[in-house]
Amino acid sequence: MKKLIGILLALLLVTLPLSGFAATPDHFSIGVACFSLQAEFPATINETIHSYIKDLGLADKVDIISVDAQADAATQVGQVDNLIAQGVAGIILLPMDADACVPAVEAAHAAGIPLVTCNGIVNSDLVSAKVLSNDVVAGELEMKYIAEKLGGKGKIAILHGPNGISAEILRRQGYANILKDYPDIQIVAEPTCNWSREEAMSTSENLIQANPDLAAIVAQNDEMAMGALTAVKDAGAAGKIIVGGIDAIADACTAVKNGELDCTVFQDAIGQAKGSVDVMLKLIAGEKVEDMDIPFILVTKDNVDQYMK
Repeated sequence: MKKLIGILLALLLVTLPLSGFAATPDHFSIGVACFSLQAEFPATINETIHSYIKDLGLADKVDIISVDAQADAATQVGQVDNLIAQGVAGIILLPMDADACVPAVEAAHAAGIPLVTCNGIVNSDLVSAKVLSNDVVAGELEMKYIAEKLGGKGKIAILHGPNGISAEILRRQGYANILKDYPDIQIVAEPTCNWSREEAMSTSENLIQANPDLAAIVAQNDEMAMGALTAVKDAGAAGKIIVGGIDAIADACTAVKNGELDCTVFQDAIGQAKGSVDVMLKLIAGEKVEDMDIPFILVTKDNVDQYMK
């Protein structure tokens, strides 16, 4: 059945005109502009986009051109400009920054090229469609679990992703939504660790030394949570300091299963990737589309087996 669907979709893309695009109807390219390919989550999205095109039977019809901005918004805008110059039929953008990436969206719109944002938002009405999960909910799920595990009181540190990226902004809002109901939880530090395991580890080492009564480290993604967890274990504080993350990457799920990491929040990289491709192919075929929301799910030791990779 999947092969049949792929064949029918391929035929549809051949027969429908792609007016406004430099690509030809029988062979075209889709650009995938990633804010980073160094972290597991965006790398999984990129890999899934490539494999999903093959699964749909479109490998000989659709070329995927992936670029890595290496966590630099200006680089990402320039890469989108290059994709436009190459004549791609559409762009899937994993944005580095909600505001700084606006010029990329505007450039694609001016060129008549549909642009779908995945795993983040850009503050522009010119985005063709959004495929993402509600990061406010992710922050709420993580912080609610940790707040309850703390018994509603204690000192915590929050490790933030890059300033300005939508996931960082919205997960922070989710934390705030929960913490207003827990006045006895005190935030002692909120450093930016840029989604980096290494930065989070060294930062957490300093936090633990400076705050001997630290009760929890709340990380905005799993890479940072795993770095924090290493620092906690090295300090001999395993089981004393609660650590949580978001994304449910393989390392994090293993740590949850082993009772080391207290929680993570499942963000469906594969679902976001496939949804982005589905939406993009419809846009290229001239169809109307709607934004797609992929739900978050809290992962603890009770349900982690469902999310082990």
